[in-house]
Amino acid sequence: TEFAGLSGARVVRLAVHPDLQHMGYGSRAVQQLIRYYQGDIGPIADPLTSKQPKQKARTGNDGAVEADKGLLAEQLAPRTTLPPLLLTLPQRPAEPLHWLGASFGLTEELYAFWHKNGFRPLYVRQTKNEVTGEHTAIVLRSLEHGEGVLETAASSNWLPQYLGDFKRRMASLLTISLRHLPCSLALSLLDPQLQPETSRSPSAAELDLLISPHDFKRLRSYARNLVDHHLVLDLVPLLARLRFIERLVIPFSSVQAAILLG
Repeated sequence: TEFAGLSGARVVRLAVHPDLQHMGYGSRAVQQLIRYYQGDIGPIADPLTSKQPKQKARTGNDGAVEADKGLLAEQLAPRTTLPPLLLTLPQRPAEPLHWLGASFGLTEELYAFWHKNGFRPLYVRQTKNEVTGEHTAIVLRSLEHGEGVLETAASSNWLPQYLGDFKRRMASLLTISLRHLPCSLALSLLDPQLQPETSRSPSAAELDLLISPHDFKRLRSYARNLVDHHLVLDLVPLLARLRFIERLVIPFSSVQAAILLG
């Protein structure tokens, strides 16, 4: 799909008072925003039937409008009528969007917050930000709408396609420019399925391109405890990549995943 053909909104900043953090207020605000853009929140007040009265121009002592005299002659005084600061939901209907996103300096705590609210990573900057010293991450969440709300050619599974591409790139970058990331954070970004319902492995033709018959022989010998692990150590990065990009799907524990990633 063409991402440029999708519409979305970015959460620029989410602030919670320090005394009220870790109490669910931030997650509640994000979930309400998601419901708003998905059209799940109905009007909480009837639309205003009467128009707001127009504000009359204030006049000076000589009867001339002060706006004509400029700021130097303006007389500061409380205004009797002002436009409303906030609008009701009927006055501010939500735009039909495909996604809601956010970008932030990548830390385990921040990523856990956005991941908990259904956002998935699509980008991690390979170099650290010069100011914060952190890698910039971009996360997105697809929004659900009723049929016919959005006129677009994008399929409903566009986000998993981008997520799969991100995992493939991340599995390679973790051995190069992102190798210093903490193991727990790297595992959270890859988010492997530890206990899949069904196992899956590459076809024989694909394995022939990746692993030679001699490599298979070494793996069999190691599985039977006939050789030391140093004899198959060069195959571990390949097997780890196949597992984390879900080309080789077998059950394993979180400890095994950490060892394989490390």
